[in-house]
Amino acid sequence: MKRLLLSIIFVSIMLTACNVKVVDNYFSSLPNEVAKGKTILEISPGQRENVYIIDGYICSINERGMSEYVLEIRPLDDTTHIVNLIPYGTGADKMLLVDYSISGTKILVRDIVQHNYAIVDIHKVQENPSQTIDLMPYSLLTQELIPIENENIVYLNQGSFRSTEKRYYVIRQDEQPRKLSRNGRKSLNVLDGFFLYEPSRDRLAFLHMYAPEIEYYSFHNQTLLCKSSIEREDDVQIIEYNGDETARFLFMNYVPLCFVAGSSDPERIAAVYCDEQEHFHVLVFDWEGNIQGGFISEREVWSVSICNDYLYCWEKGEEQDKLVQYNMQDIQLNSLKQ
Repeated sequence: MKRLLLSIIFVSIMLTACNVKVVDNYFSSLPNEVAKGKTILEISPGQRENVYIIDGYICSINERGMSEYVLEIRPLDDTTHIVNLIPYGTGADKMLLVDYSISGTKILVRDIVQHNYAIVDIHKVQENPSQTIDLMPYSLLTQELIPIENENIVYLNQGSFRSTEKRYYVIRQDEQPRKLSRNGRKSLNVLDGFFLYEPSRDRLAFLHMYAPEIEYYSFHNQTLLCKSSIEREDDVQIIEYNGDETARFLFMNYVPLCFVAGSSDPERIAAVYCDEQEHFHVLVFDWEGNIQGGFISEREVWSVSICNDYLYCWEKGEEQDKLVQYNMQDIQLNSLKQ
């Protein structure tokens, strides 16, 4: 009883301290077509998994052997000049089944079969395109981890679906992580999402993949500052919690009503939200959780990037997959009505 009372008090404090900003009112005024985007790259469907713009470079990340290499990097102003990194396959210098995360100019790629990983810095690739990428072993079983400065890694605490748990931990690359289980019960796959980190603001955002929410944290003291939340029209239960602190994931495959992609710069966050009709909403927020603009895409948007004053979307289609550039000014607040 005492434990339950303490949990109730903790949740009450968090709800009081955290400002939840519901963005539903903006949806009715989202335009179906923003100013026409400019197609930067166009390829046949299924040849590339995801494409991002990082510091003026087009970075293709191939997760499932769609190419001979895990990473393909080419300048935005010269798409014919390609640098290939990390070959596919089995062996000490190769990867077989890839997961990844992006933070600033760094890409963390890890092989979830062979349990190795590498951190690729786009700046260093520019300086030495022929460099060999060293793969390191890892044993960290978590859905999300991102590289940050000083050779540190932020990783998602899989037990943080409980209100008393921290959402994330920070470790050095060579440090052993905390155990992600309690009393022998593992919580892997119960919680998933991805982080966006902005050191100049001491901010970390967590975009849920099992819930329509973005959480904004003060990074170093791990304080939840606010949330951007999209209320569902109907009560769709995604995670079922049990009384013994275990949980069960109710969806086996596709999870609707969640954030599926995101990117950031020092001023804003771009996030892709998929609704119950499988429409893809491209939304722009500031780091205080306030919505700044957005539009509804007519195509599936699998990744989004911010570079200078442009927004880039990797859009999937039946005939072609496209990397499309949009002017951020066309998406900003003047396209929405409060």
